[in-house]
Amino acid sequence: MAGFFVHLQSNPGLFQDRFEQVYTEFATAWSKSAQETVEMIQERGKQDIASAGKFGSRWTDALTVVCTPDPSTVSDRYEIEVYIDIPYGHVFEFGANIKGKPSLFNPEGLLWIPLSGTAKITAQEYGLTVGPLVRVPRQGMTRPGGGKPLLFDIKAKQPAFFGMQAVTIPQKFHIRQICEEIANNFSDIFHKNLPEGT
Repeated sequence: MAGFFVHLQSNPGLFQDRFEQVYTEFATAWSKSAQETVEMIQERGKQDIASAGKFGSRWTDALTVVCTPDPSTVSDRYEIEVYIDIPYGHVFEFGANIKGKPSLFNPEGLLWIPLSGTAKITAQEYGLTVGPLVRVPRQGMTRPGGGKPLLFDIKAKQPAFFGMQAVTIPQKFHIRQICEEIANNFSDIFHKNLPEGT
């Protein structure tokens, strides 16, 4: 029986060149997409914080987005950490029920809330840096509907803080939701950064 042969021959050099080109294109698109993701989270997060109420540049500047390794370094894995660099910043992302803790100088465990126009610092910081405070109980404060106790600024002769047993702070920021939305669209970001025909 007569037979025949089919010869397949590759050009290893050409194959390797093309493989390296594709790898470079993918790696570049991958790192560029990681950088864009960081920038999108930062931008949309700052917009969210700014639109949440009386949160100025101190809060928007505190939104921190860190990519490890830096997207300028080619890597097969990037980890993006997002946080608000203010100790109690998470309260406005998650919401919280905060109760006061009784102490020697505050046996009822009251939380002292600054009144409108008062510097947004704690009553202790206020007393040390702005002016001495004196507590003024209000009539019927222990009865339902009674007035809340006040801390008066002695120098200014006006109330600066009022006391409460507990406060509920609703969620005001939506950073986690923003991160999730951007992460869910990462494949679109990546494909946009790939050269045509890759």
